[in-house]
Amino acid sequence: MTCVIRKPPPNKEAVLSALRTDKLLTPKTKVVFARWDQKSQQWRIVLVHASGLRTYWETDATALAYSGGSQKPSWYDEEASAGRTPGV
Repeated sequence: MTCVIRKPPPNKEAVLSALRTDKLLTPKTKVVFARWDQKSQQWRIVLVHASGLRTYWETDATALAYSGGSQKPSWYDEEASAGRTPGV
């Protein structure tokens, strides 16, 4: 028998705070999608910046590491096909 211990997801505000600290999320930036994905153990976040640029971010379960940028990730279409509309 295998036991998998999953950490609870970090609070959404903690994740957004980390993005604010690194100046990725500013007062003029809109969070248009933020959802915890249990399977990947990541927050999936879509931001729209004042310039109109859309960026896509993922954070780990600790909210200490994140990655992303302007290239649409594979999970974006996965979310849309599941009936969720990220970044609409």
